[in-house]
Amino acid sequence: MISIPVRKLALWLACINSNKVAAPVRPKLERYQEECAVALNDYRRRGGVDVHFDRS
Repeated sequence: MISIPVRKLALWLACINSNKVAAPVRPKLERYQEECAVALNDYRRRGGVDVHFDRS
């Protein structure tokens, strides 16, 4: 069994080639990857991210 630390899961998902996943999953993966790109860019440009959810 192969495992990945949870803290690295988002980056791993962002690096998956969408052409190699099942067609029904592809739009969701591509949308997720776009959201990751925006979040990383915002973090780099602004020095942080806006959190829109309650962490409690």
